[in-house]
Amino acid sequence: MAVTIGAYTFASSDYDPDRDLLELAVADDWGGSAFFDGPENATWLRRGRHVTCVFVYEAGKKLNRDGVLYVTTPEGERVTAQGVTEVVHVGYVG
Repeated sequence: MAVTIGAYTFASSDYDPDRDLLELAVADDWGGSAFFDGPENATWLRRGRHVTCVFVYEAGKKLNRDGVLYVTTPEGERVTAQGVTEVVHVGYVG
């Protein structure tokens, strides 16, 4: 299931309800170096100059509380993640 955060579209997604962790990757590239930690407790990774993936902690808790999932992009723009409801609600139990 694709998830879009601002200008970034992540074709691969996984949600771990036990850790309440949403993992998103461009294609199937789950590697890279952390380069930006957003205020919503989201860690962005990149390989070279290209974003590869983002890990959003407490995604289910935030989505249930706010009705949407806000994430700040590395450019500093706070946006609503699109397509995330279908991914997170499949497994969230919190």
